[in-house]
Amino acid sequence: MNEKMTLFAYLHGALVGEIETGRIRCGESLPSAKKLCERYRVGIRTVRDVLAALREEGYIKTEERRCAVVIYREDVSRENQRAIRALLARRSSVMEMYQTLAILTPPIFSFGARCSGERMLRQLQRGYQKVGTASPKENWRASSAALHRLLSRCGSPLLGELYSSMELYTQVPVFEGYQNPYLEAIRQNPAGFSTALAALAEGPPERVEQCFGQMYRNVGLQVERYLQTLAADHPQVEEDPASAFRWDAEKGRVCTYTEIGRDLLDGIRAGVYPDGSFLPPAAALAQRYGVSLSTLRQALEMLRQLGLVEVYNGRGTQVTLGRMQLSEESVCQAGNRRDALLYLQGMQFMVLVLPRVAHLAFPHMERGVAQRVVQAAKGGGESPLTPLIAAVIEAIPLASLRQIVEQTNRLLQRGAFLFYLQGRRAQRNIRAVFHICVEAANALQAGEEAMFVQKLTDCYRLIFERAWQRFVEAGLSGAAEIALP
Repeated sequence: MNEKMTLFAYLHGALVGEIETGRIRCGESLPSAKKLCERYRVGIRTVRDVLAALREEGYIKTEERRCAVVIYREDVSRENQRAIRALLARRSSVMEMYQTLAILTPPIFSFGARCSGERMLRQLQRGYQKVGTASPKENWRASSAALHRLLSRCGSPLLGELYSSMELYTQVPVFEGYQNPYLEAIRQNPAGFSTALAALAEGPPERVEQCFGQMYRNVGLQVERYLQTLAADHPQVEEDPASAFRWDAEKGRVCTYTEIGRDLLDGIRAGVYPDGSFLPPAAALAQRYGVSLSTLRQALEMLRQLGLVEVYNGRGTQVTLGRMQLSEESVCQAGNRRDALLYLQGMQFMVLVLPRVAHLAFPHMERGVAQRVVQAAKGGGESPLTPLIAAVIEAIPLASLRQIVEQTNRLLQRGAFLFYLQGRRAQRNIRAVFHICVEAANALQAGEEAMFVQKLTDCYRLIFERAWQRFVEAGLSGAAEIALP
């Protein structure tokens, strides 16, 4: 099992990084506790614990009913040198992220606009126009607020988290004596964001793509010139691969017992533990996974709630595949509910972005993967979607985009067991997925890009729609709020 990051460590690391690299400078305020909760999708207790730790570590000062203020400051020259080194160490990744934004945001924001309605879009336009072309920081805050409000209409916190991570990563500190790239971007294209908002309200998808692409390319060009000037003045600073963009889609949401439960479920699905057989004794399983008996019993209870096993005192735990179910009782358990909602949010993201991502990856894909997909479909073991999406991810030319899709796919793999627990419907759904995957593989082998992209997207759309329908029927709170593309 993979090493996990707690929510505290995730938020603490993010804020320390923002402060130490100069993106939030001495004397500036952190977002409010409520904003931090929304931006990083963590609870208020986690935020308070992190702020208390930052205060003890000398990064911030806090006052009642006021936002925390950064007080971290070294000698100004040393602080600037440190921030410059940190920025230049990730300069290529920053520029790549602007390309990734231009690829991912048009379909996501277009979908948010469709979920919002004309009235709300007009409100966003009027709200942004009040700011006009004030300071770059105010301009960024206003545009960011508008886009996050748009994303909220999709019903998926995952989209907001991802966009926050991307926009924060691309924000670079501006040092005295250098031209402000954001101010220059506003001068070059003062109506850039207003035009993009108008396109969301009125224009076809092609127009939205053009406006957002132009906006991010313009800002990216000015940031690139700024970074080139900095690099010329500090030629000794080398890029550091460890500073590349990283996004953890799970962010501490994974519990040890659910990981064990998934692993045991994989064994049941693969026939390692056939229907009617007994699992190894609890003590032996606890030793295998390196956990306490209490944690192991939580994993078995998770499987019991889903009807996959029955626990008998004195006899052990028996596999009961014939009773598997997706009931309101099972999906409303905290761990299962979290997995199910994240699964739906990840599926929504894939349906929205796969047409662009698969198109970008197709020219670089290995055609031999088509045979592995067909073999997986015939074998009845591994899902043929697994090698197919793995080949797409491997062929994505942008490292930051590849990492985002890879993280989302990992999230989906963790929740995939829920798709297989739908009784008789599961077998029909699985057969339909297998059939579409084979069609996609055949299109890949034949070099038919448009057909491949369509079939791969259709596959995720089918899984998303049927899982969404089943979860809503089972009474999963929050499922109906996740909008269907």
